[in-house]
Amino acid sequence: MGGHNVDTIPANVLTHFAPMKLFEFEKVRFVLRAFEMSGEVVAAHADIHDEGSGLNAVVLKTSNKTTEKNIIVWGKRGIVGKETHVEGYGFENLTLSYGSRLLEIPFSLHLNKFILDRYPGSDSPPSSYASEVTLNDTERNINYNFRIFMNNILTHRGYRFYQSSYDQDEKGTILSVNHDAPGTTVTYIGYAMMAFSMIFMLVDRRTRFHNLMKSISKLRDQKSKLLPAIILFLFIPISQSYAQEIKTIGNAQITVVSKAHADKFSHIIVLGPGDRLEPISTLNSELLRKISGKSKFHGLTPDQVALGMMLEPQQWQHVPVFKIKKQGIA
Repeated sequence: MGGHNVDTIPANVLTHFAPMKLFEFEKVRFVLRAFEMSGEVVAAHADIHDEGSGLNAVVLKTSNKTTEKNIIVWGKRGIVGKETHVEGYGFENLTLSYGSRLLEIPFSLHLNKFILDRYPGSDSPPSSYASEVTLNDTERNINYNFRIFMNNILTHRGYRFYQSSYDQDEKGTILSVNHDAPGTTVTYIGYAMMAFSMIFMLVDRRTRFHNLMKSISKLRDQKSKLLPAIILFLFIPISQSYAQEIKTIGNAQITVVSKAHADKFSHIIVLGPGDRLEPISTLNSELLRKISGKSKFHGLTPDQVALGMMLEPQQWQHVPVFKIKKQGIA
């Protein structure tokens, strides 16, 4: 590579392949930087995420009554497996291969045109690509054109052709083929069973879905019944029948809701944390324990406290309810 001497290697003549020289063959240039004078190709473990472009290997341990031998079979997915003949060591007529298998389909596909589109003014990966093919089935006297692209699959005699990729020169197409007629039938039967189960779940009165719908319907009815009462609480003065006594807490005087009335209030069903239906008494009890650290407040139940705050918020805003552990916070 240091000089400019040009030479031609004659055909069918053994020539030393010298390193660090520029060779050209059919407009392809390459340089052999270094090479080993002798060596042996062996199979070695590699990182599963670093497959590279080389071949994979399957190491087989074969044996008969008198002989045992390890055989390396090279191959790779997407490449037709090359046959490996095992000779000697007492093995006869033993041929192994690893890789894809070449199958012949009962019809032919001819690529008429491969179309690749990119975004205007960009050399980024294509926005779409498609294959225009002609299907010819002489056995059934069928011949027609078809365009294969994303989500547009060519189906014929149980074979399904998908647009998978394309050649590096962007002139050829790569199609993936699926042929599993029994499996496809089973899949569609499964879809039908799933659809039937969903419909059955909607109409059957014994399913959990129907029970949830009933619970939601009851909750809506209770909310609609509670709405007039809330409006009355907002716009009409509190009736003395709801209050039995006046209680002094700290420097504030509050109207105490009777236990009987608070007990009726406690049975209202509400939607609690985690979208769980629960009585409002559970929510009131958890709230009172969190803010005051007690299950009761000056002898009042959580339902009496919550209902009292709703009915007389002006009175309760002067009541010291929150439990504060640190000094200086008020």
